[in-house]
Amino acid sequence: MYKRRNDKESFIQYLKNDKVAERMRDTDWQILADLMESKKLQKLIDAKKAVDKQKGKGENYMCKALEDYYNEAKSVGKSEGIKEGIKEGIKGTIRTCKKLGIDIDKVKNEILKEYKLEENVANEYLKLYW
Repeated sequence: MYKRRNDKESFIQYLKNDKVAERMRDTDWQILADLMESKKLQKLIDAKKAVDKQKGKGENYMCKALEDYYNEAKSVGKSEGIKEGIKEGIKGTIRTCKKLGIDIDKVKNEILKEYKLEENVANEYLKLYW
């Protein structure tokens, strides 16, 4: 497939004849395009959809591994985003409390309770953002 990436007609012919490519779902192709950040691959996806349409097919099924990989990466990204959001929340809380003149010990107690932090972690945040 890769050696046909620059020749649309050759790629379409490949799609018509290759059993693995034929079983790949549109989402599998999209995952590949996203992973490769490839505009060329997006064009090939569109070509594949055209071939499927000519064959009277809907979405094809193939690679659960790719789908699992995508879902795992999405889950990891979501988890990292949540962690980053909590960190930003703690930072904002500390800085706002400092501006309002709230005692550092009160702020520490509040972030300990609100964010369920270990004391050493709360101290590190206070060092960073106070």
